[in-house]
Amino acid sequence: MFFALLMLVFGVWIGWEWAHSTIATECERQGSFYVGKKTFKCSEITEHE
Repeated sequence: MFFALLMLVFGVWIGWEWAHSTIATECERQGSFYVGKKTFKCSEITEHE
Protein backbone atom coordinates (compact mmCIF):
# COMPACT_ATOMS: atom_id res chain seq x y z
CA MET A 1 0.00 0.00 0.00
CA PHE A 2 2.82 2.40 0.85
CA PHE A 3 4.47 1.74 -2.51
CA ALA A 4 1.23 2.55 -4.37
CA LEU A 5 0.84 5.82 -2.47
CA LEU A 6 4.47 6.71 -3.16
CA MET A 7 4.00 6.02 -6.89
CA LEU A 8 0.84 8.16 -6.92
CA VAL A 9 2.65 11.10 -5.33
CA PHE A 10 5.59 10.67 -7.70
CA GLY A 11 3.25 10.53 -10.71
CA VAL A 12 1.42 13.71 -9.67
CA TRP A 13 4.73 15.51 -9.18
CA ILE A 14 6.03 14.45 -12.61
CA GLY A 15 2.74 15.49 -14.25
CA TRP A 16 2.80 18.88 -12.53
CA GLU A 17 6.38 19.52 -13.69
CA TRP A 18 5.60 18.42 -17.25
CA ALA A 19 2.48 20.62 -17.50
CA HIS A 20 4.29 23.73 -16.28
CA SER A 21 7.23 23.09 -18.58
CA THR A 22 4.90 22.66 -21.57
CA ILE A 23 3.00 25.86 -20.82
CA ALA A 24 6.24 27.83 -20.39
CA THR A 25 7.59 26.48 -23.69
CA GLU A 26 4.37 27.29 -25.58
CA CYS A 27 4.27 30.80 -24.10
CA GLU A 28 7.87 31.48 -25.15
CA ARG A 29 7.37 30.14 -28.68
CA GLN A 30 3.86 31.33 -29.54
CA GLY A 31 2.79 33.75 -26.84
CA SER A 32 -0.18 31.50 -26.02
CA PHE A 33 -1.23 28.00 -25.03
CA TYR A 34 -4.45 26.05 -25.28
CA VAL A 35 -6.50 23.79 -23.05
CA GLY A 36 -9.24 21.98 -24.92
CA LYS A 37 -11.06 24.56 -27.05
CA LYS A 38 -9.81 27.56 -25.05
CA THR A 39 -6.67 29.54 -25.96
CA PHE A 40 -4.85 31.60 -23.34
CA LYS A 41 -2.48 34.46 -24.17
CA CYS A 42 0.73 34.90 -22.20
CA SER A 43 2.63 38.06 -21.33
CA GLU A 44 6.06 38.34 -19.75
CA ILE A 45 6.59 40.32 -16.59
CA THR A 46 10.03 41.88 -16.85
CA GLU A 47 10.09 43.80 -13.55
CA HIS A 48 9.31 42.26 -10.20
CA GLU A 49 8.29 44.39 -7.25
